[in-house]
Amino acid sequence: MTGPNSANPAAGHPAGGAPAHVLLDPPALMAADAVCGWCRMQFALLHCTQHAGRFCLPCDVEAHAIERHHERAPLCHGCHAAPAAARCHDHQASLCAACARAAGCDGGRHSRRPVRAYTGFPEPDDLWRILSGGTPPPPIRGSRI
Repeated sequence: MTGPNSANPAAGHPAGGAPAHVLLDPPALMAADAVCGWCRMQFALLHCTQHAGRFCLPCDVEAHAIERHHERAPLCHGCHAAPAAARCHDHQASLCAACARAAGCDGGRHSRRPVRAYTGFPEPDDLWRILSGGTPPPPIRGSRI
């Protein structure tokens, strides 16, 4: 059957808490739970609120070509199940509220900023800023900029 998964965004949170791999170890970032719920082949980067699922960029374009009003946000780097709520500058990661609490990013302990959700199709530079937490892309080697 084709289509996005209908997983509950909190499914990655056992008993309402953050998953054990919330401290963002690299092998966990490529775990099966980080795969796109639509194609089940590519690494998911986005969470769609209305689909309650995660998408890679190509599938996001395909699924939202007509549903442009759907709100999407970067996928939480901790649980890979919920939309990120804030970007923690100490961890260099976008985290949902539960993962941010578990990693100690809440309560003013770490420098962080809210994550921006979007609808439609932002320009590539804007999408880069959304996914990277506002950090400008690195300059292209040999560029005069």
